[in-house]
Amino acid sequence: MRHATGPLRPGMAFEYVLPTSSTGRPVLEADGYVVHELPFVEISRRKADLLLYVPMLLLNGWRLRRLARVRGHTHSHERLL
Repeated sequence: MRHATGPLRPGMAFEYVLPTSSTGRPVLEADGYVVHELPFVEISRRKADLLLYVPMLLLNGWRLRRLARVRGHTHSHERLL
């Protein structure tokens, strides 16, 4: 994604949302991107992960929407990635 958004940066503002403790955060921040973290849960066959997946998906959807509003990303020319 970083290689896709790089050339578009002069005309658009990009921010990334990554899983908590992602190793990609330092790379993106070094390139000057704003990075946010959310506690994503991966789908797996473990029952505990499956039980957490849907509630965390809904919660993170709400968090992402709130983050977009707080950051002012409501115009069609701005994207929150």
